[in-house]
Amino acid sequence: MTLTFFLDNQFQRLSQAEKNLIYWIAIRRNSALWEQIVQDSKNFLSYNQLFYTINNLIDGYSLIQKNLEEYPILYTLDQVTLKFVTNIFVEDNYNQIIQIIQNQSIQGSELLISHSFITKDTEDEQLQEEQLRRIVKPLKEKLWDYLGNTNRVDEELTRIISPQQYKNIHMTASQNIALLLSSN
Repeated sequence: MTLTFFLDNQFQRLSQAEKNLIYWIAIRRNSALWEQIVQDSKNFLSYNQLFYTINNLIDGYSLIQKNLEEYPILYTLDQVTLKFVTNIFVEDNYNQIIQIIQNQSIQGSELLISHSFITKDTEDEQLQEEQLRRIVKPLKEKLWDYLGNTNRVDEELTRIISPQQYKNIHMTASQNIALLLSSN
């Protein structure tokens, strides 16, 4: 059994809340503090649900590590899991954007709505560059491969956040689309 197969099997068993939590840690590129995780998940999980979910991922699945050697405590993924989860995150967002393009509706695109590609509360330029390199650019490349050229990608992304659609789009999704439009 390969490690990728094992991780995929583990990941498929997770609840949506557990997947979301792992995504938030992966987006932060292993620099997730408890307060940041609370902030990221506040619209989706109660404090008690978050506490239960993170402990289940640590003790039940061993997918998250709690780094007690540093203060404040960091929640991390090992490097293989981080790469795997980032790739799944990019793939899932890609599929949701293609679905939006095909259906002309953002309904059912929860991941695009709930997870910012770049963390808003950081002034860490290196982290933001890493988020661009590992999330935004691969996602834009996948869209380019599917749609055939940069102009078509930009047209479709612009249509998603057009004034007619804007009333139906969540702010996080709009910011994510704007990041894709501004990336090279």
